[in-house]
Amino acid sequence: MNPAEVATALLIEAAADALAGAPAGSPRDGGAYELLCETFPPGDRAEPCAQVKRLRTPGAAPEQRRQTARESLEKLVA
Repeated sequence: MNPAEVATALLIEAAADALAGAPAGSPRDGGAYELLCETFPPGDRAEPCAQVKRLRTPGAAPEQRRQTARESLEKLVA
């Protein structure tokens, strides 16, 4: 897998967590987000990285996270 595909997979996972009602800020990616979106400049991964960050932000209202998740997934399949 290339880095853009991994960033997309992280976005799908974060969106699924938000839609399932999982608490924000509880990543299960083993540090992949930090590596792909923070350690190395995201470049072509900037949008999915920004969306993952929004979905993981603690304190966001659950309904807002679900809305963000739906919008993120709609962009992916459009």
